[in-house]
Parts: sequence; C-alpha cells; structure tokens
Amino acid sequence: MITPGSPFWWANMYYGDTIEGLEGFYEISTKRNFLTPHSLHQAVELVEDNLSDHGRVGSSLMQAVRKDLFGDTLHGEDDFFRRVQKLRDAMNANNREAASLMVQAVSKHFEADTILSQALNTRCKEEYRSMASQQIKTLEAGLSQMVSSGMLSFSKANEQLETAKREAESKAFQQFYQNDGQKRVASAIWAELATSPNRVRLLSEADDFEEKAMLLLA
Repeated sequence: MITPGSPFWWANMYYGDTIEGLEGFYEISTKRNFLTPHSLHQAVELVEDNLSDHGRVGSSLMQAVRKDLFGDTLHGEDDFFRRVQKLRDAMNANNREAASLMVQAVSKHFEADTILSQALNTRCKEEYRSMASQQIKTLEAGLSQMVSSGMLSFSKANEQLETAKREAESKAFQQFYQNDGQKRVASAIWAELATSPNRVRLLSEADDFEEKAMLLLA
C-alpha cells in the first residue's frame, strides 16, 4: 500500500496524472487530462500544490509517524524532490524550453521510481496473503469435511469460507505492517532494483534532460 510518508509513496497515480498534465501543457505529449494547465501561472501552481515536497509529511502527526516508522529519509525520496525543485526553478525563470526539458527529466525519474513502488505493492501483497493462506486452507479443509458429512450445506460453507478469507487477509495485512513488513520489503527492493538496468537507463535519460535544461538556465 502506497500512502504519504511510506516507501516510494511519491510514485503514485496522482503524481503520475500531474506529470501527464505538465507534459500536455509543454506539448511533450498530445494527451490531455483534467490536470492539464491552461497558463504558466496554473502550471506553476500545479507543481507547487501537487508535486511540492511539502506534501511529503502532510501534517505534524504524519511527520512524527513517518519518522518513527522509516527514519528521517526514505530510499530515493530526496533525489526525486531535488529534481522537482529544479523543475520549479526552470518554470519560475519563465524559460519554457528549460522547463519542458525538466518536465521530461521528472517524468523519467518518476517512471524509474514507479518500478520500485510497483514491486513494493506486489511483494507486500504476496507476503501478507501468504501469511493468511495457511489459516484459510485449514478452515477450508474443516468446512469440506462438514459438507461431506452433511453437517453443513455447500452454500453455507462457501459463505463462511468467503467471510473467513476476508477476515484472515485483513488480520495478516495488519500484522504485516505492524511488524515492519513494508519497511523490510522496501529495503530489499531498493537493494535489488535501485541499480537495475531499466531503472539506471531511465535515470540516465533523466540526467540528460536535466543537463540540457541547466545549460539553458546557466
């Protein structure tokens, strides 16, 4: 689960929509969405409101929870927001070409970090669902035996099993996160995928766009 303050939280659909909106504004893409600005002022506001590093904590409570769970920094977070800050600088300089290049740099960086967030979601689900599976199998065997002996109808057994599945998965989900499962999995994913060929390629492309933008702003 990707929530503000958790590992790779910024690589989410909302940020993706925001970046697509900026790509539409700078004519990098012909695709338009509901967040596409109609003026530079709106574009700057979109970055300030939606991609700002202020959104990292959201509130003093979230900041305290985040620090308790994950420490002062999260894998890759500072790197992404440093790139966003350079985008803001280019836009505030009213340099359309440099800003366009920085949007592309941020977009490539976002794509690179999405590799991590998707892997985190998948791996976390696999782990807590695996935790619940044994309990479900045991219950399923017991219900099957009761159906075979005539003590319980098939429909009633199926209803109980579906309810038990939801309850077991919910309990496993809570246990997984309470026992720092997400933090552990995120560290493993960072070790495995941070320097994966695909992510390295995307970050290299982001660096190239940024270098060109910085030359225009020099």
